[in-house]
Amino acid sequence: MKINKFIRKNFRLLVYVLLVTSVTIYLFFSTSGSSQKNITKPNSNMITEELVDPGEETEETDNTLENPEEIVEAPVYDVTADQDETENRMAIIAGNPTEIEDHSIVAENSDYQLFLKESNLSIIIREKKTGAVMYSTVKNPIKSNEKWRNFVTSGVVVEYLVGTNIVYSQADMNSPQVSKKITPQPDGFDAAISFDELGIQLLLKVKINEHGLQVEVPAESIKEDNAQFKIGNMYLYPFLGYSKVDEEEGYMLIPDGSGALISLEDHHGQFNQPYSEPVYGTNYGIDDPYVLSLKNEQVTTSQPNMVTAPIFGMIHSEKKFGFIGIIQDGDYNARIEAYPNGAILPYNWITSKFTYRQFFNQSTSKDSGTMVVQQKERNQFDAKIQYNFVTGEDADYVGLAKRYRDYLLENKMITKSVNDQEFKIKLDFLGAEVKQGMISDETIAMTPFDDVDYILEELTRNDVENINAVLKGWQSKGIYGGYAQNQYNAEKSLGGNERLNQLLEKYHSKIPIYLYDDALRFNPATQNGTWFNIVTKLNKRTLVEEVYGSHFANFNFLQPQESSDLLMKRLSSQSISGYPGILLDGITNHLFSYYAKGIEYGRASTLNDYEKLIEGISEDNKLMMSTPIQPLWQYATSFVDTPMSSSSYVFEKEAVPFFSIALRGIVTRYSEYGNFSANKSDFKLQLIEQGVNPAFLLTMQNPSELKNTNSSNVYSSQFDDYKEEIIALYQELSQVNQEIGDTVIEEYSKMNNQVSVYFENGKKLLLNYGDEMETVENVAIPPHSYKVVQE
Repeated sequence: MKINKFIRKNFRLLVYVLLVTSVTIYLFFSTSGSSQKNITKPNSNMITEELVDPGEETEETDNTLENPEEIVEAPVYDVTADQDETENRMAIIAGNPTEIEDHSIVAENSDYQLFLKESNLSIIIREKKTGAVMYSTVKNPIKSNEKWRNFVTSGVVVEYLVGTNIVYSQADMNSPQVSKKITPQPDGFDAAISFDELGIQLLLKVKINEHGLQVEVPAESIKEDNAQFKIGNMYLYPFLGYSKVDEEEGYMLIPDGSGALISLEDHHGQFNQPYSEPVYGTNYGIDDPYVLSLKNEQVTTSQPNMVTAPIFGMIHSEKKFGFIGIIQDGDYNARIEAYPNGAILPYNWITSKFTYRQFFNQSTSKDSGTMVVQQKERNQFDAKIQYNFVTGEDADYVGLAKRYRDYLLENKMITKSVNDQEFKIKLDFLGAEVKQGMISDETIAMTPFDDVDYILEELTRNDVENINAVLKGWQSKGIYGGYAQNQYNAEKSLGGNERLNQLLEKYHSKIPIYLYDDALRFNPATQNGTWFNIVTKLNKRTLVEEVYGSHFANFNFLQPQESSDLLMKRLSSQSISGYPGILLDGITNHLFSYYAKGIEYGRASTLNDYEKLIEGISEDNKLMMSTPIQPLWQYATSFVDTPMSSSSYVFEKEAVPFFSIALRGIVTRYSEYGNFSANKSDFKLQLIEQGVNPAFLLTMQNPSELKNTNSSNVYSSQFDDYKEEIIALYQELSQVNQEIGDTVIEEYSKMNNQVSVYFENGKKLLLNYGDEMETVENVAIPPHSYKVVQE
């Protein structure tokens, strides 16, 4: 009786509680996904941290979280909305219009027209020759919450922080008290934007040029007049080139590995997460690591391909119009984001997001306790994107790759390497490793210098002469124990300095022998950390790279200036001479923020230090670079560890050789180790198709000797096991390269198992990846084979 009376008395309260609970459950499941395979973003080199002297205190909050970067308020569209409602927007507009859908023309040149709607800074691009148009905002958003409606109809979106809050709030062109002052320019317009209530101001510059469209927000134009509100992230025309569900045929291009496509077709809600990766990889000075899957203390997940180039693309196949977006400035503080329809919204859209402030976990004591704080200083950079358009027959990913190649060459971001284009095989020799001995570390001589000499002689006797040899683990204490030395000294168990110098002198004019050098890492187990400047994260903890090695558990990073000082000392040391250059690793693909002596340094500072160092040493040394990021390409003799496929995200339609189309014939690229290729025949065909040279990791001793070392993952490397394979592959690939010649890719097509590659010099490469005979362009190609023909 008392219970019934209580229920009647509190009926409204109970209804309210049930309603809130239902909504919470709905939002949880709508944002957290379904049974569909989720995207994992593991990191095989786990970064942890050690607390150091915190120095000055930071402002405390009551919030903690595992991964601050992921805390973004993400509204979800109404799944009950009418999905059948079409956009009804013109794909082709003939004539010479001065207005399109309330957008007035503000600029034009011989190729393009630019239209603007001042109320929301929406723009429309029209290609004059064909009349094809591209829209930047949604005209009639389907039923959704207010936040997403404002997002999809705004040309500029700012995510800002309120006080010490750890959730981004949104300001856009539909926000209250937003003012815009438009100033016409000969090639476009400037828009002074002020969020009056927030005290945030910025200047948007939009212009058309001979290649397409350029949008920019200069760093100096950003003002934050209210200490309560700080800019966090910014989107510039995030919906440029969007499509609704499958109303247009085509795809989005993402810079995943070799390149990958996301189809614009209806995905029927099966993908609940977008592609979102930081340009140039994780910022280890701020970002917390991804959780790894471990089994028997071994890493069982792999890291997705790092974004080494700040590009993304969109192709509309029916109207034959598309673009490649190239982040020209602010790339080191940007992410590439691609949303297939069903991931948050029923639209396909791809964009870059510029990050000005992030969150991170700050320790409150040396023993326990953390709080989440905002990045104190705003990242200073110009946010600039160049959209280079493709039309007609060029409106596909091949056309995008060619536009990207032109961009790199015109801006001298890469130089065609004339003297290094001949075919060569790269052979890496693993010299010394260390394992735990009874009292101290025990050195294992896997490939002494005498054995390197023997292997090179054996191969040259079998007409394998065009070789680039690399010595890994050649230095004192081996490949991982020898980090952060101040001079070059060869490991004595391999033959020491004298024998190495003899080897270098013998092959000086025959086979270039490069020395491997990781200029980033420091091993605390073999060096005294108090003698070096080690990277401290912005939360004032020492950055620790967990590698789960069988001997060394973790490494540290050197501060950029320390990396520079030590590398210059090593290169100037007199103990080793006669080598043509080095294979540079570590600093070629790691950018991070860090804290030193009371100052926060951003990724721009780190990149600037690395670029000055690499530019200087490239004048006197040839530089092989391990998976280099785009700003460093101009200094590389060749790229090492080139991915030939993608990360195979569930939303990817297919991997494509985008970077091979752009770079083949421009710079020499070497594959990842052929030792570990599961399908040898397809590996060979991929090398031939993409113009990538093969690489192998070799040892004289059986790799079982590496069981208790950090190289325990090397399970197959003994020269005797690979001698015949190397000879056969070298002979075949050198012949193919001789037939094709030093030339770039002009066209490329793929249909099921058939691939056709067309070169600038008129040669044509036809490949068959299938298990049966195929006729490719009227030429019979045996299974898992190819032919080079003249057009």
